[in-house]
Amino acid sequence: MSNFRSFIKLLCETEIRIKGLGKAHTGCFRHAAYGTSLNSNAAVDFPFTPRVNQGLLNGYGSLQCRGLHGTLQACQMSQPETEEQATSPEASSQATVQNSTEVDTIDNASAREKQAEATQGVLAPVVPGMPVVHRGAQAPRAVVGQSLTIHGLIREMTDRIHRRLFEEAIQIYKEWLQCIDPLTGKPNKPLVPPCNIALLAEGLKGAPVDILLKRVEEMRRLGLNPNTDTFYVLFNAAADAKDLAALDRLFKIVQDLEIPVQTEWCIKAIASLRSDADVWKAMDYVRIMVINNLSPDDLTLSKLVSAFSRIGQAQKATDLVRWGQKREAYPTMNSLGDLLQACVESDVPEGALLALELLFGRRKGRPARSTSLDEGTLLAVLSLAARTGDLALSSKAWDVLMLSLRQTHPPSEACFLARLHAATTAGDLDLAISTLHMMEKEYISAINSEVFSPFTSLRPFVLGVARAGTATLDASYFKLEALASSNAAPLSAINCVILGCANVWDIDRAYQTFEAIRSVYGLMPNVHSCNALIEGFAKMRKVAETMKVYEFMGGSGIEPDQRTFDLLVKAHIVNRDPKSALETVNQMVDAGFSLHKDMAFKLRRRFIRECDDEGARSVLDFKQKFRYADGFTGDARRALIFPYAIDNSGATRASA
Repeated sequence: MSNFRSFIKLLCETEIRIKGLGKAHTGCFRHAAYGTSLNSNAAVDFPFTPRVNQGLLNGYGSLQCRGLHGTLQACQMSQPETEEQATSPEASSQATVQNSTEVDTIDNASAREKQAEATQGVLAPVVPGMPVVHRGAQAPRAVVGQSLTIHGLIREMTDRIHRRLFEEAIQIYKEWLQCIDPLTGKPNKPLVPPCNIALLAEGLKGAPVDILLKRVEEMRRLGLNPNTDTFYVLFNAAADAKDLAALDRLFKIVQDLEIPVQTEWCIKAIASLRSDADVWKAMDYVRIMVINNLSPDDLTLSKLVSAFSRIGQAQKATDLVRWGQKREAYPTMNSLGDLLQACVESDVPEGALLALELLFGRRKGRPARSTSLDEGTLLAVLSLAARTGDLALSSKAWDVLMLSLRQTHPPSEACFLARLHAATTAGDLDLAISTLHMMEKEYISAINSEVFSPFTSLRPFVLGVARAGTATLDASYFKLEALASSNAAPLSAINCVILGCANVWDIDRAYQTFEAIRSVYGLMPNVHSCNALIEGFAKMRKVAETMKVYEFMGGSGIEPDQRTFDLLVKAHIVNRDPKSALETVNQMVDAGFSLHKDMAFKLRRRFIRECDDEGARSVLDFKQKFRYADGFTGDARRALIFPYAIDNSGATRASA
């Protein structure tokens, strides 16, 4: 040891060249070459393996140092971060290590320069931690894991994995386990971190999950407890193989070992689903996330929402979106579109409202989206609100519609009617009346069309104002009367009140409301107003008053429509006056309208019951004129029930 200290002191005074190393100091330079720090107080007889000593003595070449810096660097380098492999250049002949302790000092400067020139290009720069071999000579494989610390071992294995040398990473760990720790003199013990890296290398090689599980069992037999890093490798392998059974086994093992479930495991399991048919299996993983208080990412949540929406489970998709909201996770726009469509088809208004709020609302920490929807989609949403009476959904859909149209044109009549029906179903008569007023302003030219008819398009509003009988009718009337001063009372709403009074058989209230159109509201009745009043008189069999209303229409310049003539014919039939009904039919045909098949059937039946064969035969003329298909309903059955049959001419004859 004193010789070695003298050697170090000599190096500090001048540069040296090492011709050979004594056998007593081989262990010291062995540690310097492999990155193990030296301790001057430690003994020099470190435990070495025969394999390493044989490699140092045979074939690794001679170690030459250029100056003090290279020698100190080779002796003091002990950190695993600087351990890297290097190859020496080719030499003309193979040198051998001389077992000698002689150290010759070169004092002549010219001799040192010649020696440097002689060695230039023959030896590579000295790299700490690796042996130097001659160029052209094939060096034997170095035992990399021989003298590495645990940190150096992990770094070496990680480096091999980055270079996709998986088998070499596993081999380094095996060699490290077979070596002896130079500091303690005991064999290296297996540890969890390098075991996880070796398991990762084996998984990246493509090993199946069953093999990896066997490796985990071996770890447990060695007294090593698997951790989350261990199961990261297992879950990745099972998810890549789309092995749902293996995923279930892994979750069961994690639960038994009381290892915290990670979000990435559940996300990998959900992503491994092959199609929408397996979406119910994903709910098991969602429950695991809920139990462990985990949060999904946006992509996973979007996949689940879209999958449930496509199979018609709108309520389940809505619940998932609400769960994601609590965890600051939001679906994509495409997933929200799928959810909106599914909710419209399945009548789930809360899901449709949630989708609209996320599409057009401002989220926490995210800017508002400048999107728009087509009018057809929003019409379907408004229709859903009308069917379910969801006023919040109707208001949100209407705001989105006005935003999407950007004031280029007014909403369609269908959108107005859908919002009107939603307000009526929800019992908000004020909103219904204001919507009807806006609709009249936009489509005043179509005031006499079927769009404003209380018998068809506005029938839900008629049922709404007569829901509680005269109480709601009076409330609606007074609301309209309050709007009369500002000319905001829509005529269509007044017509609906008239028909509502007729439906509850209150003909006096209906007539008073009809008279108030001119006296109170300052408006002129239209064809729908007259038709509503005719309907009321016809129900009460007041045919004379019905005809007076018809005459009023002619005197006021109101053109009757198809419904007007139908109501008049029906009134005469109910009054058992088929001849007057036939005259009204002739007037209707002259006005350019046609007789409906069901009305012709009722009229012919009335002629038959009145035993008027000529009238029944005249109704058959309309069958040929308007080309009714398959004759009149019930003729064949009637011939079997009644004791007489009806011939083709319409006359009755006694049965044989």
